[in-house]
Amino acid sequence: MNIHALGHFANMSNGLTHEWFPVFNSFFTDNYLSKHFKVDKIKAHVYNWSPVDYPYDYRAHVNSLTVIQPKSSKAVVFTTFYDTNILYNNIKPILDNFDTVIYSGHYNSKIIKQEWPGDHNNIFPWLFRPLPWEAPEYSYNPKYKRLYFRGLSNKNFRPEVEVLDQIDDTELDIVSGPGGTASSSENYEIECSESKICLSLPGIRDMCNRDIELWSRGIPSLRPRFTSELAVSIPDDIYIPVDYSKCTNMEERIKQIITTYFKVRDDDDLLRQISNNSREFYLQNFTPSKVAEFTLDKILSHFN
Repeated sequence: MNIHALGHFANMSNGLTHEWFPVFNSFFTDNYLSKHFKVDKIKAHVYNWSPVDYPYDYRAHVNSLTVIQPKSSKAVVFTTFYDTNILYNNIKPILDNFDTVIYSGHYNSKIIKQEWPGDHNNIFPWLFRPLPWEAPEYSYNPKYKRLYFRGLSNKNFRPEVEVLDQIDDTELDIVSGPGGTASSSENYEIECSESKICLSLPGIRDMCNRDIELWSRGIPSLRPRFTSELAVSIPDDIYIPVDYSKCTNMEERIKQIITTYFKVRDDDDLLRQISNNSREFYLQNFTPSKVAEFTLDKILSHFN
């Protein structure tokens, strides 16, 4: 039976390995979906919400894949795009013309209830993706007693980073701004693996690429307790949760981050256990094959 796969497609040789989804779309359709269906790839050629040559006015984002079975008038959308309203408006032609279910890597039931204009019973948690395509070597090799972070921030986007950056403490190796991005540091991966603990903070939404990347390397991460709801539960023993529940302002949040860090920094047994747990959690759930298997199961369940 023919199905249509709509989205961005790229092979590893295309030089787009820094973007996970286009490579995944090719990997998934060629190695998994094609074993069950005859797949017609309908490609978008521009990033962001670009038009797709399809009978309906559908627009594809680089962080999405839409699979349609015309005969049954069913569709499944997979995405890690963060803005639910923009997502809804761009996939509305699919929602209007097909029995559609959506799987989101930024699923949060509270946000869905507040922002999703469509049927709340048709959108579900998905998994998430790191930017690197291949699973890195297990690389936790701490040499420095420090809390390490490189990344962008402003008053609305990880505001804690700008405050921590100004604290004069050699153990808080926190750098924000353009000079503090991971891409600006040639030795970023080495510096992460040599740090006892890396800081991870929510980006535009709660889940961040950095979370998956640190798990993949087995590097203990310290961050606010997750509010994201993935298709798999995120256990507390794969990272170091910071409790923001009683924090009423930025000063209290900063204090909680620093207090939590100093509480665990010398507990080598705990940190090694978190390292092992996080690496195993990644291998069980977030490798390309694991994401593909989960994704295929959801398509088969909806189409059958």
